[in-house]
Amino acid sequence: MHTRSVKQVGIAVILMTVCLAGTFNLVPHLFPLKRALAASSGPALSVDAAANQHAIDSGIYGMAQYQLDTALQSELKLPMARWGGDGTTTYNWLQDAYTTASYADFISGNGETNPTPSGQVDTLVSAQQQWGGQTVVTVPFIGYVTKSSLYNCSYLKSQYPPQWGYFPYIHPNGDDCGNGKYADPPHDIIPDTNLNNNYIPSSSTLMKDWIDHLTNKYGPAATSKIIYQMDNEPENWLITQFDIHPDPTGFDEIVNKTIDYAAMVKAADSTSRVMGPSNGYPYGYIYMGSNSKSGDNYASHNSTPWLPYYLQSMKTYEQQHGTRLLDYLDVHFYGDSSSEDSATEDTPAANAARLDSTRALWDPTYTGDSALNKYIPGEQPQDKLGVIGELHRWINEYYPGTKLSISEYDFGNHDHLNGALTQADVLGIFGREGLDSADLFYDPKSTDPVAYTYRMYLNYDGNGGRFGDTSVQATSGDQSQLSVYAAKRSSDNALTLMLVNKTANDLTSPLALNNFSTSASSAQVYTYSGANLSTIVHQADAPISGNSLTTTYPANSITLLVIPNGSTVQPTPTPTPGTGGTVTLTPIADRDNYASSTGSETTLNVSQYQYDYLKFDLSSVSNVNSAHLRLYRGNNDQGTITMNAYQESNNGWTEGSNSLPAPGSQITSLSSSDVGYVDFDVSSYIQSAKASGNTVTLVVNSSNVPWEYFYSRESGSNKPQLVLGTSSSASTLTPTADRDNYASSTGSETTLNVSQYQYDYLKFDLSSVSSVNSAHLRLYRGNNDQGTITMNAYQESNNGWTEGSNSLPAPGSQITSLSSSDVGYVDFDVSSYIQSAKASGNTVTLVVNSSNVPWEYFYSRESGSNKPQLVIQ
Repeated sequence: MHTRSVKQVGIAVILMTVCLAGTFNLVPHLFPLKRALAASSGPALSVDAAANQHAIDSGIYGMAQYQLDTALQSELKLPMARWGGDGTTTYNWLQDAYTTASYADFISGNGETNPTPSGQVDTLVSAQQQWGGQTVVTVPFIGYVTKSSLYNCSYLKSQYPPQWGYFPYIHPNGDDCGNGKYADPPHDIIPDTNLNNNYIPSSSTLMKDWIDHLTNKYGPAATSKIIYQMDNEPENWLITQFDIHPDPTGFDEIVNKTIDYAAMVKAADSTSRVMGPSNGYPYGYIYMGSNSKSGDNYASHNSTPWLPYYLQSMKTYEQQHGTRLLDYLDVHFYGDSSSEDSATEDTPAANAARLDSTRALWDPTYTGDSALNKYIPGEQPQDKLGVIGELHRWINEYYPGTKLSISEYDFGNHDHLNGALTQADVLGIFGREGLDSADLFYDPKSTDPVAYTYRMYLNYDGNGGRFGDTSVQATSGDQSQLSVYAAKRSSDNALTLMLVNKTANDLTSPLALNNFSTSASSAQVYTYSGANLSTIVHQADAPISGNSLTTTYPANSITLLVIPNGSTVQPTPTPTPGTGGTVTLTPIADRDNYASSTGSETTLNVSQYQYDYLKFDLSSVSNVNSAHLRLYRGNNDQGTITMNAYQESNNGWTEGSNSLPAPGSQITSLSSSDVGYVDFDVSSYIQSAKASGNTVTLVVNSSNVPWEYFYSRESGSNKPQLVLGTSSSASTLTPTADRDNYASSTGSETTLNVSQYQYDYLKFDLSSVSSVNSAHLRLYRGNNDQGTITMNAYQESNNGWTEGSNSLPAPGSQITSLSSSDVGYVDFDVSSYIQSAKASGNTVTLVVNSSNVPWEYFYSRESGSNKPQLVIQ
């Protein structure tokens, strides 16, 4: 948090706490628009839907808890919320209180005589859990936390010499609270000689109790979606927390604190994710701060910049201990025109600077104060990158696999149109540049223009319509006039484009569409502009001619184009015998247990509370060698969710009655991230059911998210399926080569390490099989130290790698994802990919990793037993 902003935050907290009679309301006024009478010719635009594809993490659309508008939070189903800031450095979870730092004269407490432990954090986590949102929680490690929830402060007037100023609103026990600086110039800092008056010593042990509380209440982090942040802006402690930490902060000081606290977090919850070190500004990314700690600084560490040193230290710890402590490299960032001063933030000069300042994030030629590359010693002009690019380069060089977060940022002017345009540009840049997480610090009110920026990305039509989740290449002939960002949307394969007109003129621009097939004749158009600051306007559709589209973008506006891909979903065939010994059955009855359901709906609600019951008749098959339940997920509003399939021995239920038996034992669990068929391997259960009769019931629910749906048997297409393999002729192949990508591996190990950073490569020879009707990759999980984990299988078109070399190609597109909870074979359905690979040759590579846990292992082909298998029918 930059200096002026922290003081504003601290004072605001106190003013709200003491309930002053007056309230402060920002009065929005329109950004001055100078509309031309006729549209000007705008820059040419181009989109290539096949180029530069990568996932957009919804975590980039986060906000901080500070003055968070809960109505907006709920409306947007905010993907990420952060509990953090200067005060949280001294948070005592048992007292639910912190000290407001130097900018509010170290006032502590909240006036509660019976505080609720972790109350404010739990409130935020509970809200986010309603829609499966993530929460960043700051874990303080400065060494002291606030003593009590009752009002207090560090520099009581009765205990210290005359001070430069006193806080006018809080008077603990009739005393006054000073600012901790001598009354006489130059107003030096007064040493805090009585820390125990306002604080108690803290340690990782005290914080472990807090992590245990959160885990016990919300489940492990894999379920609660909590990310733990290692304190806040440590380079500023000598300013914000000078009562506790008056000296500069050192490199090893923060490395050692991170190791202590992050190791505790990982030990308490093996599924947890950790981010750090959360430095506040680009200069601090290099030197830690403008003042350096003697003997523990840039110079004393061989002139190694701070963040590279931090990444190297975290990597070294993992190499020595086998545990990754750092999941996200996290920083804070403020644009060069991020002032919240109403007298200066909306001037023409400030507005122009604000729109230009977003270049710092990506443009190596930007030279403002927030440009990171200007502070990197010795960097040559041709090597310079924008802030996000420089940080990614450090990650790739010093600790590959680490994600990148900007957990606090702001560009200002939220209650004006210029701020909304800037924020639209920022969110587009975050998605295009591959940022993994970001939280706006000064949260907008629901009626602020910046709130409409978030709606453009997360709820443009009022019905949950969102910008796409797979970024693709988009270019503008002049990004400073009309910027463009593009993404494909997995829920319906539409192409979405966000365009920001930064000029005072209407701009008419041609748009070329490449590598995107659509039969649609027009694109939907949604606009937010000065013409109506209180709503997003659904404009007339823009006609598409061939592979191009030309339309006019209003002056000072944000425009979303939605281009359908024009394809239609083909109906699923009625249950028929398949080729190659397969039979596809549809249910004879299906329904969910929702009280209002009649059983005739075309969809089945699924959540942690809604269970779906499906009954099948097996009389048409004489034997079952394999069985897969396939349900079509109709929406992905909640992103990645875990789904579970259960046995049900009672087949007496009927479709028209809500009197349903309780589900039996769980058969399997898997992870689903997209619209489309979800495939449960239920082979063992169906084989057992067939042995005792011809009727079987399966039950499905979701363990961690409310209100998604599958299509039912009453749907016109995408009906539930039970796909039975009836042929006994199966080929089981073992790899011709396998290895993981761990740097120290030789390829001859009997195990394959697997984690979110360790990928396993397996090559198979298909020449012994003439055709492929189904294919399953089976890997034997050798331990379950981490409990339930999510595993992913990927395509790999490059078969040139060798077992003895760590030079491995990047994984391709994800094929499938599943959940594994125990030792034993993990079964990935890779049928479509192997069928395609067989059609073009006899060699195929598959890649596997785990998305949410470090350091498990599979047995390799060199193992004496439990080797990897590719089972083909």
